[in-house]
Amino acid sequence: MNFSKRSGHLFITALSMLLFLTTAVMAAEQKAVTMQSKAAEVNGTVITLEDLTGEMNSFRQRMMQQGRILPEAELQGIRKELLNQLIDRELLFQDSKARGISFESDIVQAELTKIKGRFKTEEAFKRMHWPPQIRLKPSCPPKSSRVWRSES
Repeated sequence: MNFSKRSGHLFITALSMLLFLTTAVMAAEQKAVTMQSKAAEVNGTVITLEDLTGEMNSFRQRMMQQGRILPEAELQGIRKELLNQLIDRELLFQDSKARGISFESDIVQAELTKIKGRFKTEEAFKRMHWPPQIRLKPSCPPKSSRVWRSES
């Protein structure tokens, strides 16, 4: 084997090692970011810190509307309770999906129309702070669809 072939093989080997190391570092960084943004995991489904923060913001807004400001120590307990509620909600969702329970979009739309009827104006309805699982604009689909049809 001459010098140019050997140096070519060394170059390819070095380049492959560099690519492998770069990929490994990027995967580790991505895993670290994912771990930081995960509040809980339920049977492989991640409940994000963003979801939990949305629940906390909804709770705080309801308290402010009632003129209540809670101390930080009490808010930490409420945060744990809200996380437990998100976990319970996900477990119920997974169980209902496993049992083949489905919700047709026209039924969901009819219920949404009933809820809208409880508000004096369309603007009052839109101003309401909705939980992160509810998307009012079709142009903003949820991260994962909670409306599905059974496979039967």
